[in-house]
Amino acid sequence: MSKKFLQMAILFFTIFILHQAMFGQFQNLQFGIKGGLNLANTDEDAASMEIVPGADFEKNIYPAYNIGAFVEYPLSQKFSLQLSALYNVKGVKFQGVQVEDFVGLIDYFITEKLEYLSLPLLAKFNLGGAQAKPYVFLGPETSYLLSADVNITADAMVMSGVEVDTTMKVTDDLESLEFGLNAGLGIEFPVSSFNAFFEASYGFGLTNVNNLEGAEDFKNRLIYLNAGIKF
Repeated sequence: MSKKFLQMAILFFTIFILHQAMFGQFQNLQFGIKGGLNLANTDEDAASMEIVPGADFEKNIYPAYNIGAFVEYPLSQKFSLQLSALYNVKGVKFQGVQVEDFVGLIDYFITEKLEYLSLPLLAKFNLGGAQAKPYVFLGPETSYLLSADVNITADAMVMSGVEVDTTMKVTDDLESLEFGLNAGLGIEFPVSSFNAFFEASYGFGLTNVNNLEGAEDFKNRLIYLNAGIKF
């Protein structure tokens, strides 16, 4: 799936929504807010970490979050299109250990925090139900990088006072655009005058995040656990 196709898909749906609003079909649009937990990761190889030469690293999940709003257009009782705008935090954690003379064991903790404005375009298929309505969804996501930081902390276990805590801005070392694909399932149910929903989905990047020459390419991987309301 090419970058151009993903861009054109989101642009087409945006124009479609504006067309419906301008020509008297605004009442068919549904609006909502959503947010939740991101279990963020990447496909980076922990063994290739070169920030601290000689240290052994393992990769861990980075707990983060997403929050934003969406507009949904039902094409039928079974099928609808949804376009969201989300503040979306991705990244990964690494934990490492190194043995140094006169210092002993040094524990390293490295956190890569990537902040995006994400625009997922989802095709939703309702699976029926009178009150609680389960559904599945699939679609592309375009993400614009807002900021990226790498935080490194180190603590010597033997010699006290040997500590490091530094944060580096790496926004310019990463691609400003990321393209991915999301797939998941959810359930929607009425609450008072609006509908609430819960969703679980998996998002995987299709394009490399790193654009620094000579550095390892990697892609984002996420599990989304979201909740929201639709008006």
